[in-house]
Amino acid sequence: MKKLIKRPIFIISVIIVVVVAGLIIVGNLNKKPVYQISLVQKGNIIQEVSETGKIKPAESVDLTFDYGGKISQIYVSVGDRVYAGQTLMQLENSDAYAQVLQSEANLETQQDKLNEAQKNLNNAILDSYSKAIDAVRNKLDQMFIKNETVYQASLNLNFYNTGDFSIKSDIESKRLTIELGLRSWKASLDKLNSTSSLDVYASEAKTNLGLIRDLTNRFNDYFNTVDSVSSLAVNYLSAYRILVSSANAEINTAISSILSAEQTKSQQSQIQSSEANLLSAQSQLSKTILKSPIQGVVAKVNATKGEIISANDAAVTIISESKLEIETNIPEADIAKVKIGNDAKITLDAYGNDVIFNAKVAEIDLDATIIEGVPTYKTKLIFTDNDDRIISGMTANITITTMTKNDVVVIPYKAIITINGDKFVAIETSKNKTENKKVVIGLRGSDGNIEIVEGLSEGNKVAIYPTSQ
Repeated sequence: MKKLIKRPIFIISVIIVVVVAGLIIVGNLNKKPVYQISLVQKGNIIQEVSETGKIKPAESVDLTFDYGGKISQIYVSVGDRVYAGQTLMQLENSDAYAQVLQSEANLETQQDKLNEAQKNLNNAILDSYSKAIDAVRNKLDQMFIKNETVYQASLNLNFYNTGDFSIKSDIESKRLTIELGLRSWKASLDKLNSTSSLDVYASEAKTNLGLIRDLTNRFNDYFNTVDSVSSLAVNYLSAYRILVSSANAEINTAISSILSAEQTKSQQSQIQSSEANLLSAQSQLSKTILKSPIQGVVAKVNATKGEIISANDAAVTIISESKLEIETNIPEADIAKVKIGNDAKITLDAYGNDVIFNAKVAEIDLDATIIEGVPTYKTKLIFTDNDDRIISGMTANITITTMTKNDVVVIPYKAIITINGDKFVAIETSKNKTENKKVVIGLRGSDGNIEIVEGLSEGNKVAIYPTSQ
């Protein structure tokens, strides 16, 4: 008897659980994806490496070239006092210098091409408005009756009862829409200047030109419904077809001119490529010039003019005027970013994060030191200024600035999507709708942002989905 009573209760419980689970699943399926929007904009990217180290008494610093070559100039002698950034020695670098000049010339050429492309696009946008006005008001409007106070389009009475009424109504509606568009377009063009985004104005022009082209197509649809036997058709149809054809040709020319002039986008990519090549050439040239990362005294000069020196051989030894230095171990994953002479900000546990001391990277060991199974490289930093508050043995929190890029396109790194090794971002195309767009990434900043070298423009809206999605 008890089994009979319990069985229905069990079945009902199972049914309730299944229904609730089904409702939850359906609710999740119908739920629209939730994401945050980040507006693409230009900014500065700072790449940093952060480590901890210990304060210890300062030692001498051995300075080396990144690669070997012939010594062409020696600017210091033993006993000379030198300042941070002073050139000490130089390798033969005519090839590297020539490469910098060539890269600068190429960048200038690409910039000239970009300026010309932007000028052409600007002219094409302005010319497209003139062509639109001529096509609509001097050609198509010959087939309309207008009220001078309140603009109202009504197909010319010559064709009032000779064609398809629904197409005629559509033509009148499109003409009213175009009139509003032309007025708004004119107001927008009045604000066009040298700092305006030509992409926005080009898009606006193509939208208005497209509306006019749609109108000419509807005219042709209407003409095909007109009774070709009627006297009205004989008197007007041929002339009207010519007007529409002429207007359509004028609009197509304007659209083609804008599309052709929009090579600005590809030219901007060439600019970025040329800038990258210049930075690379400048970096190679800088490696032929040995500069002092610190203020101090020359203790040794281990080369003579004309001598061939090998990479990583100590060329000059500097004794720091600073009483103390910082020693840290930088992991293999970060050491490639760090260069001798990089600036660093130091905070000491004894004084908190609000007290900042300046330092520079002075020396990097070439041999790795294994710490807890991780290859690290011993790195020394020298304080820029002496300060009595700094005491040997203190723990130092080190933030080394390894690279900075200014006025570049940046987005949050968490917006990056990796698909089969390629990088994409989700662009919002309309409300609650996105599409993936391939991008080329550059420098990753320490603030959570990343540089976008190619694929995005200022004003784009990038979607950031939760990690779970």
